[in-house]
Amino acid sequence: GDIDLLITGIRKKLFPLGDDVTVLPGHGPPTAIGTERKSNPFLV
Repeated sequence: GDIDLLITGIRKKLFPLGDDVTVLPGHGPPTAIGTERKSNPFLV
């Protein structure tokens, strides 16, 4: 897939959600929107 399109979708659809919203990624443990917003190197 297109990484830029994926990141744009995440920023538009998921980042508007609250920091405490839990995300169940396809890999790794559950996380929160706020955690990913602050620490995911692909999204910062």
